[in-house]
Amino acid sequence: MNVGQSSRGLSYVAFNQDSTRVVFATRHGLRIVDCNTCKTVFEQFDGAVGIVEPLFSTSILALVGAGEHPALSPRRLGILNITTGAPIADLSFISSVLAVRMNRKRLVVLLERKTHIHDLQTLQILDTLETAPNPKAICAFSPSTESSYLALPASATAGEIVVYDAMHLTAVCQIQAHKAPLAALAINSDGSLLASASERGTVIRVHTLPSATKAFTLRRGTYPATIYSLAFSPPETVPPLLAAASDTGTLHLFSLAPRPPTPPPAASRPTKAAEEYLRRLLPETMSDVLECDRAFASIPNSSQPGVRCLCTFAPERGRPPGTGPGSHDRARVLIITAQGYLYEYCIDCRSSATDRCSLEREVALFPKESEQTTARFV
Repeated sequence: MNVGQSSRGLSYVAFNQDSTRVVFATRHGLRIVDCNTCKTVFEQFDGAVGIVEPLFSTSILALVGAGEHPALSPRRLGILNITTGAPIADLSFISSVLAVRMNRKRLVVLLERKTHIHDLQTLQILDTLETAPNPKAICAFSPSTESSYLALPASATAGEIVVYDAMHLTAVCQIQAHKAPLAALAINSDGSLLASASERGTVIRVHTLPSATKAFTLRRGTYPATIYSLAFSPPETVPPLLAAASDTGTLHLFSLAPRPPTPPPAASRPTKAAEEYLRRLLPETMSDVLECDRAFASIPNSSQPGVRCLCTFAPERGRPPGTGPGSHDRARVLIITAQGYLYEYCIDCRSSATDRCSLEREVALFPKESEQTTARFV
């Protein structure tokens, strides 16, 4: 998440793909912090960094400079081994790099009007996609190598999404998700679901991949808001959840469990043809009322209103990600703000709506700017 220059000197904040680490970029360098212990794993302060992208919890790190000197140009992408501190490779581009995404086989580099797909092992460029203007670098990339889907805006003026298969280098589908331009995208861990929000921020839609079938329409609120981040829960969470963080300072949690069929009496039930006719007749904001699901739970004041933030679901403590189910009916939600604060909430799906969310931790992970000029592995 690009945060400009916050009061603490941060320019970029991101979680790694399994939400076990959080990375910070500043005008002095970068820092990686373990989400469980809140201890610094690695830090390097030798120049302004604009983007940092980790590869899970490995020693591989991609970084882009903030342009203060040629070695840290925003048009150069460096691949670094943080264990040895040795650079692995440098890639140069014709314009500024706006975002970087990785899984274990692919490296995706976003420019404003182009997206490059590289083989992560050889760094050979495999494909270059001509895209709609995307100055905010809105994208979602599946961490799965089996369903390695990449979602990008297909239009700068409408909420259309194009989905590519980064492994087979083919277009998968195009989705007419919203009328307003896109503000946020997210793909779940196995690449089967895509969530999207528009600049209006009132409605979130979830589509299945690769079929592009609309699965859920979720109402965040009545008044417009800027949605900063969307995140899916781990596959073992029951019910599956989607989190949405916005500039209102409230985190909304939605259940993605299939709704039990509760048809009204036959005499009052409209036919499918009638429902479809009403949706075509009514404006989008009104037709959404016919199908929207409300939030499963919400956390007011989960972050400071107006401060950019990222949300994610973290694996259960003490259980490495991907090792099997933990507590099915509990989830950990992490929120990191542009000011460097980490908030951890416990979500208990068995409790009543008013007691489902409890604050577990509030930690300042980046309390002050550092003036160090060396790198160290802690």
